[in-house]
Amino acid sequence: MGDADLLSTPGEVLQALINEVHAPRLLPFVHPVYCVNDRGEPDALGSSVLVRRGRQLYLVTAAHVLEMNESSPGFDPSSLYLGGCHGELFLLGAQFLANREPADLAVAALTGSLADSWDLYPALAVDSEIATGETMGLHLLLGYPIRRKAFNLDRSRNAVKHEAYKYAQVRSPHKKDGEHHFTMLMPRGNVRSENKKQTAPSPRGVSGGGVFLLSGPQPMLAGIFIEYQRGERLVSTKANRLLGLLP
Repeated sequence: MGDADLLSTPGEVLQALINEVHAPRLLPFVHPVYCVNDRGEPDALGSSVLVRRGRQLYLVTAAHVLEMNESSPGFDPSSLYLGGCHGELFLLGAQFLANREPADLAVAALTGSLADSWDLYPALAVDSEIATGETMGLHLLLGYPIRRKAFNLDRSRNAVKHEAYKYAQVRSPHKKDGEHHFTMLMPRGNVRSENKKQTAPSPRGVSGGGVFLLSGPQPMLAGIFIEYQRGERLVSTKANRLLGLLP
């Protein structure tokens, strides 16, 4: 085997960077959201991002993550659970401030015992780690799929092991971008890289996840993922839209 055979392709190098550097650094800011079904087991609703302004912690997600489950049996929007850094389940018990149209955002202030227990959790600083303008370059979507095979409950620990979703793409201006939203392209089907075929993972069920800008001196929250549209487009609400929902 020659030296050339030991070299990774640019795509493989980037994927290793995502898996080994960026995702471990940024996933602690992203948390799954659950409700409890009539069997006493968690059902995943979507994802959320933890942010901080001063001493106050806020949870940010897509508003439709909550609204589309309101008619589900046993669903109570005041009895949601958050997945902690080690899969622990925490009762949220908070009311969300929602901006369904056009931003599709929901924000909740963490209070009481949850705020106390999460005070040392990593949270993005609203005033320095949220992008305020247009973002171009390498973006990373992180979240937790709602499909049942992506997570399982460890009853002995009352904790959930949940497989994280990761997808990176270089973003450039798109004709569908607007005041509130931006678009990332996502090729479906087989994508050839050198002699290997890769299939882009489906982002369905990752609503509320964080989209991070990696092109810059430090990662920034660029948006909250809200929708996968036919035509190979990932649509996210610009992170600066949430500033209008914060008290």
